[in-house]
Amino acid sequence: MMLLKERFNKPIARYSSFIREAMYERFEGDEHVFLYWQNDLFVQIIIWVLPVSFIALVPSMYFEVRDGYWPVALLDVLSLILIYGIALQRSINLYLRKVLVAVIIVVFCISLIVFMNALGLAGLYLFSLSVFMALLFTGRMAFAGLVVNVIACVLFSLFFYCRPELAAGYRFSLYTWGIYVSNYLFLNLVVVVLIRRLLGSIAQTMEKEWLLNRQLQEETAMKKQQGDKLREIAYLQSHVIRAPLVNIMGLAYLIRHSPGSQVEEEILDNLDESVLRLDEVIKNIVDHTT
Repeated sequence: MMLLKERFNKPIARYSSFIREAMYERFEGDEHVFLYWQNDLFVQIIIWVLPVSFIALVPSMYFEVRDGYWPVALLDVLSLILIYGIALQRSINLYLRKVLVAVIIVVFCISLIVFMNALGLAGLYLFSLSVFMALLFTGRMAFAGLVVNVIACVLFSLFFYCRPELAAGYRFSLYTWGIYVSNYLFLNLVVVVLIRRLLGSIAQTMEKEWLLNRQLQEETAMKKQQGDKLREIAYLQSHVIRAPLVNIMGLAYLIRHSPGSQVEEEILDNLDESVLRLDEVIKNIVDHTT
């Protein structure tokens, strides 16, 4: 079982590594941690789009070709190739690649409506576009998917209002279309707003963690710098300052033990005591700074 799992995981790991290497720009050091997270999420989507798409793509292509919708089957394959071709094109800015993938989804949805009258399926993909834009973009661009959905619904509403006989071809009345559109746009709005609020909280949390990590790094660097200075002080005290002290101690010893010395004993005793105290103070300072 473990051997089978290893054989299954190895090609997946190689495939994932290949996609990452092909997609990533050099933004690993980007200070905007949330942007890094969004870019990484886009990479994860591209990694799993191909294997997961086979679950829907293969059977849908079979039925499309069988029912005579071979242009749609061709469009499915072409859209997937375009998404991968653009996503893996490192010469294009990553932000622009995300925009182009969104444009491909819109074109695909329009084609579904034109060639298959598949409003429901197109609506599903347009809804996924709203989620895609809300997750992977910031600012006004995050609501672009919602705007596209609103524009599409308004245009089709005007079209069906002007040509009510065509609405019958889609097997619904203007009344049911109005109900569908209002609920569809309401769900779009709710989902996009919830995603943006959730991501806003995540962005604030990630920003706080990044600031705390940066502050910790600065404090660590400051403490290391202070430690270096203390070690430098300890070196000066143990080698530079103590050297003349040792000389004084030697001179005091020579004066005391030199024959015929006329220096009073009390003065020498005081000198010895002061030198010993100074020596002990320096040793204590060195011990506390090393």
